[in-house]
Amino acid sequence: LGNTVYFLETNKSKYILKIFEDSNENSILEQLKIMDYLSQKKVPVGNNIHSRTNKELIIYKNKKIVIQEYVKAHSPKKFNDILIKDIARKMSLMNKYLISFKSNGKILNLQFKPNKILINNINDFHAKEAQLKLLVGINSINRNKLKKGVIHGDFRDVNLLVKENKLKVIIDWGDSHKDYIAQDIAVFITSFISNGKINEKNIKLFLKEYQKNLKLNDEEIKAIYYFTLDRLLGVIFWQSKRMKIHPDHKAKLQKEQKTTIMDYQSLEKYGLNNFMKLNR
Repeated sequence: LGNTVYFLETNKSKYILKIFEDSNENSILEQLKIMDYLSQKKVPVGNNIHSRTNKELIIYKNKKIVIQEYVKAHSPKKFNDILIKDIARKMSLMNKYLISFKSNGKILNLQFKPNKILINNINDFHAKEAQLKLLVGINSINRNKLKKGVIHGDFRDVNLLVKENKLKVIIDWGDSHKDYIAQDIAVFITSFISNGKINEKNIKLFLKEYQKNLKLNDEEIKAIYYFTLDRLLGVIFWQSKRMKIHPDHKAKLQKEQKTTIMDYQSLEKYGLNNFMKLNR
C-alpha cells in the first residue's frame, strides 16, 4: 500500500516495475545493497535490473523506480512440511549472512521496543493490562544473549513468493533494519497460530530445520515467544487504528481483530514453558 507496482512485459521478458512513493533515496539504496548481497549468497531475493549506467535505482520525473525480474510464484495459502522446511532453511541462511552484513550506516539501529498500546479495552480483552503483563516477560530476557543483525522486519506470507513447495523470492525489504534475529522468527511464527489454535507440529518442524544453519540458544527461544506475543498485540493495535481511518472497512477489521485477540490469548495461555519444549 505504500508503493505503486506495475507488471511490465517487454519483447524480451517480464518484469516488475516498482515506484517507491514514500521511502527516501538512501533507504532504497540500502535495501538494494542488502538484496544484492543476499543474491550473491544464493538467498532468493530476486534480481534487480541495472540501467545502462549500471544503476539499480532510477530517478525519473522525481519518481524513484526499481525494475526487478518477474518470478512466476504466489504467496503461500497454507504451509505443508516440505514448504516449511524450505522456508526455514532459506530464512536461517538469510539471518546468518545478515549478521555479518556491513551496513554503511543508512539503516537505523532500531533495537526492539515493545509496542505501546494506546487503545481501550476491547470487549473482554484488557489491552493495557495485557501489555503490562507482557512487559514483565520481555524485561526478563537477557538481551546480551540475543544475536543481532539486519533483519527483514516483516517476514510473513504476503512477502514470500512460493512455487511447488519452494520459496522462490523474499520481497519487500522496506522494513529492514538492525535488530534481534529473534524478531524475524517471531513474525513468521505467527503463521502457525490461527483461530486461537497453536500448530505445535509446524513450529517444532520450523525450529528444527532453521537450526541446521543457525543455532538458537534458550534465551532466543524465550525471546521468540515474547516477541510473537508483542507482534500479535501490535496487530491488534494496528487494526483498531485502521478502523478509525477506514470506517468503511470496520466490520471486516473487527472480524480480523477478534481472531487476532483469540490468537494472542491462546499463546499467552499456552505459556513460555510449553513453548520452550517445542525446541526439544
